[in-house]
Amino acid sequence: MTARTLRIAFCAAIVATFGACASSGDESTDTGGRPVDTGRQDTGNNDTGGTDTGNTDTGGNDTGNTDTGGNDTGGNDTGNTDTGGGDTTEVCEEIAVTADGALRPADIIWAIDTSGSMTDEAAIVEDSINDFANFIGSSGIDYAVVMIASHHDFSCGIFDPDCPNGGDYFPVCVPPPLSGSPGCPDTANNPTFLHPHLPVYSTDALQVLSENYIFYSQALRDGAKKHIIVVTDDQSSMSASAFNNAMAALPAPGFGDYTVHGIIQVNGSTCGVEVGTVYQTLANQTGGVIADVCSSNWGPIFQAIQDSVVDGAIIPCGYAIPTFGEGQEFNPELVNVYYTDTFSNRTLLPAVDGVEFCSGQQAWYYDNPAAPTTINICSSACGDIEGELEIAFGCNTVKI
Repeated sequence: MTARTLRIAFCAAIVATFGACASSGDESTDTGGRPVDTGRQDTGNNDTGGTDTGNTDTGGNDTGNTDTGGNDTGGNDTGNTDTGGGDTTEVCEEIAVTADGALRPADIIWAIDTSGSMTDEAAIVEDSINDFANFIGSSGIDYAVVMIASHHDFSCGIFDPDCPNGGDYFPVCVPPPLSGSPGCPDTANNPTFLHPHLPVYSTDALQVLSENYIFYSQALRDGAKKHIIVVTDDQSSMSASAFNNAMAALPAPGFGDYTVHGIIQVNGSTCGVEVGTVYQTLANQTGGVIADVCSSNWGPIFQAIQDSVVDGAIIPCGYAIPTFGEGQEFNPELVNVYYTDTFSNRTLLPAVDGVEFCSGQQAWYYDNPAAPTTINICSSACGDIEGELEIAFGCNTVKI
């Protein structure tokens, strides 16, 4: 994940006051808002802004310079003009910060084939899944993990004819801290982990996922990127198109934008039952990772899937709105975006009301105008950004 440098500008009103300096005596104010010199007394009439005979008051009638309410320094009129108040000029003070691109939450659903030929592979997942989750979390992604596999307390015995598929299921138990349980079964679920008892047998991983949605849907989040990771050494009995159609029909929050990864038997595998061509098709359609379930080193496999999850969470050309400090308040109507190219040409990008209004515009929009968390750049402008993006807070938003 690449950090993007933004220049964040906060608009600050600076008041420059051009007023009268202090007199040698007291000053009061006339009804016109100007200071009246009462710091000395003429031998005749009091000086009320009459005419001075020169720069020095001699106590007579002033018939020289005009007193405009300037600074009186003990009788000498300076001739300065009282503007009657201060000029206010609005300027922007820029602060350079480094910000990451905005990130989507990630819901990661593992479907583990727990048939008799998968005991070693299930154990690898148990041993590695905490490191996997820690890597995702260290990237700043809000993640949740769902484990679709049989429980350790599953009562069916191996090859029990009274159990589904002959009872040929081996259990999966995820250790803490991902699981909230100190031991097995790992049923003490926490906000980032859910393990419903949904056994997967050889060829039915996709059916279990699509037909048992009600048992794990509570762990999924609206707007989160979904990653499905199937671990099996066999083919799927459900076609790729049937699976896609079934997932599209699920109620909210649903799967929406999902990626399928497969740790499966591939051509040339040294173990397993059948090449998982259906999973290969789904991975190719959704941009997922395909890896050999028979590999002796699963480290690179986990790394590739981790990288895919992280990359999939980055919102293209999206920038998280920075957290404001104490005394600073974010106003979505006081935001402007500037782009400075590699030749130092600075251009204002105006705002539009939503992505549907981009239509080729060099512009930006909020992810949610009612409660924005991200500033998104229209795709037509996004590809051109090779310099620096400056987001200025505090000045009226320029809109198209």
